[in-house]
Amino acid sequence: MMLALLPTAANADTGDPPPTLDTLQSVTSTAAETGTAAQEILNDVADASTVETAIDGSLSMDSGDTTTVVPATSDEPIKIGDVEIEMPSPGGPIEGERVADAVVSFESDNGFTTVPVLKDDGSVQITTIISDKSAPSSYAYH
Repeated sequence: MMLALLPTAANADTGDPPPTLDTLQSVTSTAAETGTAAQEILNDVADASTVETAIDGSLSMDSGDTTTVVPATSDEPIKIGDVEIEMPSPGGPIEGERVADAVVSFESDNGFTTVPVLKDDGSVQITTIISDKSAPSSYAYH
């Protein structure tokens, strides 16, 4: 499992952090320019035609013998076959927002956003975007 923790620059006009998808696109572009392929977050994202949305808002993808599920809320684990990965959610469950076909954003009130990205091979890249200094100093993924 790869984990990327990304500090974000505030928007110069408003002082607000940039939208989640803009941050991921920026990191992906910079990684491509600098040759750090592992940081190319938005490469190899699952195609919309392979991702199903359940009634509860969770995303799932069947990649042959493995089913991957990205939940609708942070109190449910990400599932890759029999493996379950719990996301950090201090302060209680966070409702996910689908920001792209295979990208869900869980924005906390604690200065960070957890973003699982469903990849075309059924894997999930989990990115944590740190928005400001109020964010926790450590993140547990079980």
